[in-house]
Amino acid sequence: MVADQAANSLFSFLAGLAAAQILAVEDFGLYATLFTAYLVARDSLRALVFDPFLIRYAASRTGAQTPAVLGLAAAGGVLVTVVAVGVAAAWTELTLATALAAAAAVLPLLVVDGLRSIDVVQRHPERAAALSGLLLVGAAVCGLWIAVLWRTVASMFIGLLAGALVAAGSRWRRLRFEPRPSELARWMGAHRAVGVPIFLDYLASAGVISLAAFVLASIDVEQAAALRGAQMVAAPVILLYVALTQALTAEGSRLRGTAPAAIERFGWWILVAMVASGIACLVVVAGFDSRISQVLGDSADVTEPVLVPMMLFTLASAPSLAASGVLRGRDRSDRALVARLWASVPFAAAVLVGAAIDGARGAVTWGAAAQLLTIGIWLHAVVATRPPMPAIDGSAS
Repeated sequence: MVADQAANSLFSFLAGLAAAQILAVEDFGLYATLFTAYLVARDSLRALVFDPFLIRYAASRTGAQTPAVLGLAAAGGVLVTVVAVGVAAAWTELTLATALAAAAAVLPLLVVDGLRSIDVVQRHPERAAALSGLLLVGAAVCGLWIAVLWRTVASMFIGLLAGALVAAGSRWRRLRFEPRPSELARWMGAHRAVGVPIFLDYLASAGVISLAAFVLASIDVEQAAALRGAQMVAAPVILLYVALTQALTAEGSRLRGTAPAAIERFGWWILVAMVASGIACLVVVAGFDSRISQVLGDSADVTEPVLVPMMLFTLASAPSLAASGVLRGRDRSDRALVARLWASVPFAAAVLVGAAIDGARGAVTWGAAAQLLTIGIWLHAVVATRPPMPAIDGSAS
């Protein structure tokens, strides 16, 4: 699903780039906080609804559960949107119009994400995911002209709303929307064993950064802008790491029955590739940080000091990603989740303390240090799940 990840990353980058170019730094900070609320809502629904749907029905290519998925996307989307945007509004100085515009834009964006999952199940997965993602990107770009006209945070989300409605409408005509409460309840009960671990993994990783963004917005909204701008610059490296982790998991699944010991060796090669590519990008960003930050418009001054720490933060995530790929390749997602939860305790503490001390720069710097300090947790999980060596039969001699 690398194409799907790339399309979603491109959508986030283009929307953020437009916001950085046309908004003042304080307004970009408000936009970044509200967009973080959308990411929280999207990733929560993906973990609890869409990913279990993909795992359960992708092999059969059936649309039998389409009404349940769409119903959960709508019902859950309303709930999560109200909570996420409400938290963002409580921690920042938002006007009512801006909060309503953001909430109105988030729900159709979530429905588009649900339609993507249904496309993957009903048709060719790679082609369908890429098509849905590109539809969202194209519609969002077309809708952003509204933001350019008014140059406000509310108009940014009105533009995203228009784009999301176009993308959702293009897919909606092919589907039936018949959610029944009893069907939704049965579906959630049957798939909670899949969705809850995915959701916990999200909370222990990306959820910590989202919480830090809300904390930064409550302290100084410009620091939220700096964090979002640095995340946009690091997005290509993050996408590469995700692709390498998925490749490691897929190769591990292939080798599991034939050469289980080779999974760990392949994991080391993936880790080397991650570190090498991360260092190369770090060198580029360190050498051209002032020029790179210029694409962020008025937010360049606050973002520039965070670029190198953000690249270090991304580089420090390589060992945990490689280890999780090895564990999932061994079909030990349970151990990967346990390691993630244990590592999240010092990680969350470091990120939040760093944010309180030195804003966005402190959050990513302290977070990078915490990730390096928790490598031992991941190494222990990999060693503990190592397949036993085959016994030597002495009677043969």
